[in-house]
Amino acid sequence: MININTDHLKQINPFEFTQSLSTAVRKFKDVHSNLPMFRLQENLKKVLAYGHLAEKTKERFTDIVLLGTGGSSLGAQVLCKLSRLEDDIRIHFFDNIDPLTFKHFWEKSRLETTLFLVISKSGTTPETLTQAIIAIARVESVVGKNRISDHFIVVTEPKSSPLKKLADRYGFMCIDHDQGIGGRFSALSLVGLLPAMLMSVPVDRVISGAQTLYTEFLLNPETHPITESVGLMHQTAQTLNLTQTVFMTYVDQLEPLGRWFRQLWAESLGKNGKGTTPINATGTVDQHSQLQLYLDGPKDKLFTLITHPLNWVGDQVSTEISHAIGFEDMSGRTMGDLMQAEQSATIQVLKNNTRPTRIIEITEVSPEVVGALMMQLILETLLTADVMSVNCFDQPAVEQGKILARKYLEKSIG
Repeated sequence: MININTDHLKQINPFEFTQSLSTAVRKFKDVHSNLPMFRLQENLKKVLAYGHLAEKTKERFTDIVLLGTGGSSLGAQVLCKLSRLEDDIRIHFFDNIDPLTFKHFWEKSRLETTLFLVISKSGTTPETLTQAIIAIARVESVVGKNRISDHFIVVTEPKSSPLKKLADRYGFMCIDHDQGIGGRFSALSLVGLLPAMLMSVPVDRVISGAQTLYTEFLLNPETHPITESVGLMHQTAQTLNLTQTVFMTYVDQLEPLGRWFRQLWAESLGKNGKGTTPINATGTVDQHSQLQLYLDGPKDKLFTLITHPLNWVGDQVSTEISHAIGFEDMSGRTMGDLMQAEQSATIQVLKNNTRPTRIIEITEVSPEVVGALMMQLILETLLTADVMSVNCFDQPAVEQGKILARKYLEKSIG
């Protein structure tokens, strides 16, 4: 299902099971393995209890709008790419507060058949609260006060907060956000699974893939490829003074995975002057925008490429036309053949230029594979944080920005 290929990293820097890696594995077994985010079957059971909402959504709504930012949205964006309902129900993710984007949406939307899913763990996220209050006013103007509660579902912690008060004021369904799961680690909990289920994604299969990988890891974490991969990436970054990590996917369906990983890695590890800056990229698009820098710019990056075998996938290029226009290389070939060739070429040229490269090979893009990939990246992030001796669950610098934003807002009002 997933194969982690670290051969190139081993050529650069042979693997050592260091004391810091040993300590990280021991801490995971003693502490992290008991975290609510890893109670996968329990998390699945919680979301399946709301299975009736999926049927109701298909019957009543043409659009779903998810209001939330960061971890409240990115995991769901990954999972909803597995949906096959695009023609029946559209899902819109508003994780920014650009008023022009909202203006355009209000002009084009059918609010009488739109369901709003409002997600904020703390219930105090100013962007999400602003979005929700404005959306309520818009929907109420269309459907009336008596029917507005049918159009909103709130997910937040079971405690007093502005969002909880807003839900109570209008009688919205309010679903508990697990207090023990942080936003960026919540993709495989109700936060990511509920929107996916509403879009008819088989969330049981997502959890099955994640559970299989997690169980395999727990059986012998000391020798698991994930642990070796973490050790090699950290050693290579330290030895070569690497400051950036490029995460490049070659399948459009996995593009949101790069953005989800970017937050997971950056917000978990970027502390106390430590961490590497994650860069998400999509092949072959970014071969035409970033590869020049990757190959001929500073040697400060480690590369992870997610590849997928695509030979003979897709339509064939006409032999007659390709010969007529001097494009013989693709004569009788498929689009997948070209993608496969470009994947292989990019990997080889990175290695030829001594750019540290790790390859994650997947057999297919399925709910099981995506669930396993997300679990792998969560495990790698947790282990790396402990190797680096940073707390992967807080984000003190982000809080500074929030406090300052409130002060600017107070000044502008004054």
